[in-house]
Amino acid sequence: MAMIEKITKQADSLQKKIDSLSGNYLTNTWKRQQEQKWRDTQIERFKLQKQVYDYLAEEAGCRDLTAFETALITGTFF
Repeated sequence: MAMIEKITKQADSLQKKIDSLSGNYLTNTWKRQQEQKWRDTQIERFKLQKQVYDYLAEEAGCRDLTAFETALITGTFF
């Protein structure tokens, strides 16, 4: 159960980061357009990581995890 809570906290943290980057920014200059590209890249990266966490939480809730899967989950936190 503690593993699921840790995974959920990580997923929530990523969602907060996604939300903070998803603002309405002005992109009327080259510099701001580049900043927006960077934000979009970060958002996509965070979304992919969140999907991994959601999958791991679901698997941890459905069945007992093997030692290998537990090691993978632990590795994702670092």
